[in-house]
Amino acid sequence: MQFSALRASCDFCSILAYWASAISVTVSPHELIIEKILKYISAHQSEDLSVTTLAQVAQMSERTFRTMFRQHTGMPPKQYIEEKKLNIARELLINTDIQIKNISASLGFSSQYYFSRSFKKMFGLSPVFYRKINLHAGK
Repeated sequence: MQFSALRASCDFCSILAYWASAISVTVSPHELIIEKILKYISAHQSEDLSVTTLAQVAQMSERTFRTMFRQHTGMPPKQYIEEKKLNIARELLINTDIQIKNISASLGFSSQYYFSRSFKKMFGLSPVFYRKINLHAGK
């Protein structure tokens, strides 16, 4: 009886291993590089990241980098970075009392004016008004 249970367990493990190998998704080296870049962007969100710098980190030409990045994320690198930073800013506006100029500087925007303009373009409201509305909404 124990032998048949052990045999069934081994057969089950073999089937699982076969199934896992059959459905395993292969990831291209380019996808791994872009994932590395996305992590790099997250780790350096307070910096003014350039496409040149990101292409160098990825060890590829700017043109190839831009093409691959767009294929992977659906948007150009600069747009991805800005949207990521603006989403972080939105969370900071809602959940903290940090001054808008400090949020702007901490996320690497070149000026508070550019930050405010970009924020309004993405969310339809200025950072000041966005914060006021969300403070009254009870967070």
